[in-house]
This record gives sequence, C-alpha cells and structure tokens, in this order.
Amino acid sequence: MPVACCLLPVNATVAFAEMGFSLLCLEPNRDFYWLARQNCQQYPNVEILNTSFEEWSGEAEAFDAIIAATAMHWVSPEIAYPKAANILKENGSLILLWNVIPEPSPSRYNSAREIYQTYAPAITAYEGKESQQAKLKGIEEVVINSGKFVELVSGWIDCQAVYSIDDYLALLSTLSPYLKLEQYNRELLFKHLRESMEQDIEKKINVSYLSAFQVAYKYIL
Repeated sequence: MPVACCLLPVNATVAFAEMGFSLLCLEPNRDFYWLARQNCQQYPNVEILNTSFEEWSGEAEAFDAIIAATAMHWVSPEIAYPKAANILKENGSLILLWNVIPEPSPSRYNSAREIYQTYAPAITAYEGKESQQAKLKGIEEVVINSGKFVELVSGWIDCQAVYSIDDYLALLSTLSPYLKLEQYNRELLFKHLRESMEQDIEKKINVSYLSAFQVAYKYIL
C-alpha cells in the first residue's frame, strides 16, 4: 500500500521516489501524466493515476501522508480537507509545499505595470513579501478551520533566481493566475512583456519568492 498520496509536479515526484517512499500520484493533465510515468519508470514503488483529487475515490485510512506541492488551492476547501482527512490513517499528515509566485524587482515591475493594467488587470504582478506571507497564513487558517486537522506547523525561506526572458515567460505560463487568462489576452500580455524586457540591458529577470511548508495532523475525536 502506498504510504503517501501525492499531488506533485514531475520533478518533485522523482525526488520523493528517490528517497524510497511508496507513492500514489494523481495527475489530471494527460500530457503531464505520461511525462510523469516516463520519468518514474525506474521506480516500482510509484503508481501514477490520470485523475484529479476530486474525481479519485481514495480508500479510507489508507495513507500515512498526503503531499501537495502548490496544488491544493486548485481543490475546493469543502472537498479538499474532509477528503484528505478521510483517506489518512490515524495521526496521518497533510503536507503542503508552496512556492509563491516569483516576483521581479520593483523596477522591473514598474516597467511592466501599464502592460498588466491593460492586458491583465486582475493579476497583481508585485505583491511584496508581507502580502505573500499573509496569503500563506490564510491557507493555514483554512486548513485549521476545516476542523479536520490540528497542530499545524509551518515555515518559509527567501529564495532568489535569475531567468532568461524565454524561461521567465515559460514560468509565468505555468502559474494559475496566467492560466486563467483568455488565451488571446495571455498572448498579448506575454508579447508586450517580452518587448519591455528586451529593452533591458542585461535581458535577465531577477526574481524573489517564498518557498514554504505547512504540516498538519489528522484530527482524531
């Protein structure tokens, strides 16, 4: 029996598989499902299903842990946390891993502010660390207020990265606020962002972000 039910990107799945954990992984996207299967072929302790957490009929009290990497926000809290608690064994752990949206420098943001206001006004391209910390705190409150989990512990670290223009736009294309845009608006946004970034001398994008963990335990009556 797998010890963990996972909602993870492919690279994270491989990392946990290399540690020797038995994993049951859920991937609703067909293309990512096949990629995950290909990358995990050498790990017999990994099973990957092409389904979503909502659609999957998990066995009650079957898992020691649920691991979700920047994924649980896709699932309605009314479904996510009761279902998670149901499939966890007594004292099982809910492990939430987050990389918040990488933010460019304030100067880069100011250069792109008008572009966002024109093509994606709903997206806040720059929030700042305090706002991102508040969002993480809000997730913790949702977990505890579900009544299904207790003893939540959390932490985060500051991270920095440097991207080429192509890699930065590729990164943005994977983030949920950008995925929610109409394709036409997203293409226009990226076109004008590229033109703006290509005016920079270095043509490199420096970003910062918080990488966080939240661990809570199944509530037992």
